Amino acid sequence: MEFSRKVHTGLYPFDAMTHERSYRKALSREEALADIERGAGTQFDPAVVEVFLAWAAKECEDLPPRRQDDNELAAAPTTKA
Repeated sequence: MEFSRKVHTGLYPFDAMTHERSYRKALSREEALADIERGAGTQFDPAVVEVFLAWAAKECEDLPPRRQDDNELAAAPTTKA
């Protein structure tokens, strides 16, 4: 499998886990990262997980915590005046 597809297999699950779905609440970033780390070697390529976790540790530390209503805000229709 090409590397870009392997990276996608790490990024998409993280995004899916950290966003609320109709069938479950969103996980925190920490919970999602722990799930991905546990899946290294079984669900995910260990090399991709290693790179993704290193990136997440560096890039996600400055992000504010995700609010539970972020998805609702993003889905809310906007009106033009």
